[in-house]
Amino acid sequence: MAYRDTCVMLVSDDKYQLPLATADNLKELAAVTKMSYSAVVRAAQNGKPIRLPKGKYPVEKGLVIKVDLSDE
Repeated sequence: MAYRDTCVMLVSDDKYQLPLATADNLKELAAVTKMSYSAVVRAAQNGKPIRLPKGKYPVEKGLVIKVDLSDE
């Protein structure tokens, strides 16, 4: 299995896109955010906002994005 220079982030769904959580893969992001894996995967695939757990984050919705960490 090849190592990839990417990470996944949960960011706020507004013009600032502030980071709320960061992980190495979608499974870890689901565990950190206490959301279901299928909901996180679906949000990453379709690029639409996901509803966040109430009281855990200062915003109601977030986006799951993949970030390339390579120098290129």
